[in-house]
Order: sequence, then structure tokens, then C-alpha cells
Amino acid sequence: MTDHQKSDDIPKTYSDDEMWRIAIYEPKKLAAFTENMSKRLKLLAEKRNTEMAEGSERLRLEDRPVVEALRKVGICVEELWDLDRRRWPYPAAIS
Repeated sequence: MTDHQKSDDIPKTYSDDEMWRIAIYEPKKLAAFTENMSKRLKLLAEKRNTEMAEGSERLRLEDRPVVEALRKVGICVEELWDLDRRRWPYPAAIS
């Protein structure tokens, strides 16, 4: 059995007592567990970043007609959130 196969057999969670026992008496198992968790966290972060990028792009596409209409009346915005960030009134956007 390879080290990779061994790390797949490791449970996803341990109690505090189990982690202390593993840290002291089974450093190889701890290293495999740590590596496995690092890989899982990296995959979760990549998935989250992809989902966020897709969501942002979807919102940009949905907002595009409104942003273009605002630009036609002289309100320069890149996205709808720019209206929220403004500190001055924009009555042309409302009429």
C-alpha cells in the first residue's frame, strides 16, 4: 500500500485526544493527515473561487443592460454597485 492510499484511509475528523496521541506516537500518520487536509482545503478554496468568479460574471452580464442605460444618460459606472458607492445624487438615473 502506498502512502497516498494510507492517507485516504484516515478519517476526516479526530477528537483532541486522538490528535494528541497521533502527534506524539504516529508522526507519519499525522503528516499524511496534514497533507490530506491541505489538499482538501486547497480544492475547497479553488472550488469557492471558481464559484465566486462565475457568480460575478453572471451578475455583470445581468447588469450590463442597466449599466449601458445609465451611461446613455451620462452616469459613468462600471457596475451597478458604483451607484451605491457614490456620495452625490444621481437623479438622471431615476428619471
